[in-house]
Amino acid sequence: MARYFVSALLLLLSITAQAVPSPDRWSYWDKADRKSELAVDHSVWQRFLDRYVKHSQSMEMYMVEYGRVKKSDKEALEVYLKSLAGQDPRKLNRSEQLAYWINLYNALTVNLILDYYPVKSITRLGKGWFRMGPWRDELITIAGQKISLHDIEHRILRPIWNNPRIHYALN
Repeated sequence: MARYFVSALLLLLSITAQAVPSPDRWSYWDKADRKSELAVDHSVWQRFLDRYVKHSQSMEMYMVEYGRVKKSDKEALEVYLKSLAGQDPRKLNRSEQLAYWINLYNALTVNLILDYYPVKSITRLGKGWFRMGPWRDELITIAGQKISLHDIEHRILRPIWNNPRIHYALN
């Protein structure tokens, strides 16, 4: 009995440790060109959002209608993600970088859910036996760096911008 208790406790502690955001700032991304006038085109993503995000009266929130997404729009989303992957956000000014990372995070998340749709919860996605979601899976390569959703949120956006509203932009 004690052995099962210790095993359960260790499992719980490991899951809790994975859930705690890493405080390590990824210094590779802590660069910007303050004078840059480069702008990233997010119009494909905006069209996707305009078509498929609807307000749910019953839940009082906005939701993606995954079941309605057309194949051509899914393909356009993938092209958009490839275009983001082909850019180096360090060459952008801070304002453009913020939009880049937030839109990348959200578009990656939606694309991932569409890859597995229908799925009851995003926590059912991800690699490994004790998966708690896809957040630590490396989903895209930007400027030669393999990146996960966790990296974007907890190693780039939160520590570099230090803005509590980041949570709401991503969740």
